[in-house]
Amino acid sequence: MESLKLIGAVAVIWSVVGLLYVFPSSRSARIAFTWYGPIPFVGETRAHYRVRRAAWVFGLFLQLAALFYSLALVIRWYPQLHGTVVEFVAMILPFSSALVLLVSIWYALTAAKAKLVGPNPLFPQPQSSIVA
Repeated sequence: MESLKLIGAVAVIWSVVGLLYVFPSSRSARIAFTWYGPIPFVGETRAHYRVRRAAWVFGLFLQLAALFYSLALVIRWYPQLHGTVVEFVAMILPFSSALVLLVSIWYALTAAKAKLVGPNPLFPQPQSSIVA
């Protein structure tokens, strides 16, 4: 019975993704497939872009940490929330935060590598513009 629930959930997820792909100009599809994070500027070096990206990802880390601490306070103030979805989300947030922090450090290290060792190319002008 559990495997049927899993198959049903996977089918629903793929159906939703398929519908979003079929209707790319819908509001839901534009929200789902939007570029998140800084966009490289024409003429910007790879090192500078990666520093901006590292700062943006570090901002995500700070948001996750604030969410974790606020959920921890809510669980502490309302003990009846133990064992609920709120506690489950609060348990997952430190792992997500650690992963996001590692990504931020990785971007900073690759920026330093590009700046000090190279290559550090400039982002070119896009060849064609895609109109959605």
